[in-house]
Amino acid sequence: MTQTLVAELRHSLRNKRWWLLVPLMAVFTLVAFSMNDVAAEMYGNYDPQGDDEVLEQLGVLVTHRYTSGHSAGQLLAMLFAAGLVTREFAGRIGVPAAFAPPGWLAALVAKLAVAVLTSLALAAVAGVVAYALTRADANSLAGYEDKVLANPGDYPYAPSPTEIHTGIRRTLLIGLGYFPIWAVLGVGLGLLVRRLPVAVAIGVIFYLCSVVVSTIAAPLLTFIPTFMHAGMTQVVYELPSGGRIAAANMAVTGALAVLMCAVGVITLNRRAAWEKLGAAVDESARNDR
Repeated sequence: MTQTLVAELRHSLRNKRWWLLVPLMAVFTLVAFSMNDVAAEMYGNYDPQGDDEVLEQLGVLVTHRYTSGHSAGQLLAMLFAAGLVTREFAGRIGVPAAFAPPGWLAALVAKLAVAVLTSLALAAVAGVVAYALTRADANSLAGYEDKVLANPGDYPYAPSPTEIHTGIRRTLLIGLGYFPIWAVLGVGLGLLVRRLPVAVAIGVIFYLCSVVVSTIAAPLLTFIPTFMHAGMTQVVYELPSGGRIAAANMAVTGALAVLMCAVGVITLNRRAAWEKLGAAVDESARNDR
């Protein structure tokens, strides 16, 4: 199994497409950073009045900025993982040797490991770029926090700085945690569809649908696998129950990923068994002649 994993990792690192993922992820984050300023205004207070409202809106802004590129990165991680699997089926009619018994488990573990490691690399790139861009901005929470803390009686309805920072950290960690989950789901998708163009089409369509769900139907986020879009970001940051909603959503997405991998493997094993039986019948027929 170790040899299979090393071979899979080497194959990916020698592929130019793998090295394109890093700059592509950086570009996605840079573009999303500007777009998330608009999202922060849409989901937050576009016209804050007073230091307390400015502080609250800055919390929303920082949260959306720190999660810049997460949704596109998760989609990229899923499609890359699907591509790891579908390349084994390219130009083949039957079950490829990599996924035929008895070596299918080693191949599956290797694909999953490389997909997860790649997703973590993408998450790291998104996190570093978003952090650098956010810290370079002149806006700061500190000045408004000092004013609110120094005069709590003047701001009876203001969220405490502790609540704001807790929401920011919770949202950032959950957003980064989605990357490996979507990578595993991508492996399952590749096992089921076995053609990269089909996997890309399904991934993009589901991505666009999840934008709609996270934007206009937030209560459904508990039950429907969702990328870390602006709507999901706002729910996780703002609601006291946001952490529980995200945890449930991650569990549903993870369960779907495991189910897709399992169904894909079972389907391939059955197909391999039928191919083996058909080959045995053909061999027997030739011998009878």
